[in-house]
Order: sequence, then C-alpha cells, then structure tokens
Amino acid sequence: MPQKVNPIDFENSEGNLELANGLIEVFTRKLPVSRLQRDLSNSTIIRNIGTVLGYSLLAYKGTLSGLSKIAVDREQITKGLNKDWSILTEGVQTVLRRAGEKDPYSMVAKVSKGKKIGGDEWQEWVNKLQIDGKTKEELRALTPEKYIGQAEKLTDIALEEIAKSRKTV
Repeated sequence: MPQKVNPIDFENSEGNLELANGLIEVFTRKLPVSRLQRDLSNSTIIRNIGTVLGYSLLAYKGTLSGLSKIAVDREQITKGLNKDWSILTEGVQTVLRRAGEKDPYSMVAKVSKGKKIGGDEWQEWVNKLQIDGKTKEELRALTPEKYIGQAEKLTDIALEEIAKSRKTV
C-alpha cells in the first residue's frame, strides 16, 4: 500500500529501548545491593552501562529516522476537527463563566448534549446567545483548529517543574 509508511524504524527503536530498559532494570536491582565482601559481579554490570547507552542511542536515531519519513496531513486533521464543533464546549463554558453567566453548562448542554454540531450550527447558536458583544466576538473566533484550552499553560508549568527538579539534584 503506497500510502503507508513501513514502521520498521519505530519497531527497531522499540526493540532497542526494551533492551536498554531491561538492562537498566537489572542495574537497579543489582548495583544497590552489597554482599559485604569482594563482589566482582558489580564490575561486570558497570562495564555494560555503555551497552545501555548504545541501545538507547540506536533507538533515538531510529525514531528520528522514522519521523523523518512521515508527514502530517493537515487537511485531514482539519476535516476531522471540523466534523464536530462540540469539542469547544469546555472552552465556551470557561468564556461564559468569565463573562458572569450563572449556568454556562446548561447553556452549552442544550446545543451539544448527545449531538454532533457543525460550524454553521455552532456559529448560529453563538449569535443567538444573550451575552455582551465582546464575549460573543470571542466565542465566534473560537474554532476547533484554534482552541487549545490550557495546554500551553500546563506545558509551561510542567517544564518549570522539570527544570526545578534538575536544579535540586
């Protein structure tokens, strides 16, 4: 099938990572345990740290190679997103709450619960809302393609926490 990409790079990456992780698991069980005597088995284990790094490097290179052979079909993604605008309901509730609406859940549920909604239907619903013009404009500007919710903020928080955890080590 010409439209498909052979996943061999990803499969090889997976295998190499399984080997690396398996060795790391052995290291974590073996190295912290001391038999309080001359133990040469640890030195054999330690000599294989390079093997773990080698398998890991092969896996990462394989993943990058596989990724270089695929392309995002933005048109197909856009089509999929635009099939059902109800994915905006959570974001719309947030905007309506911020605008002072008392029960945004019920407002959104009336138009979306158990249904798929197209863009025209969605815009028509927004136009009928009894809300101020600024909020209405904000809701009209929302589309499935543009809405990312709190993803950016949450990513920044996660990156900050990762950076903090590395500084304390």
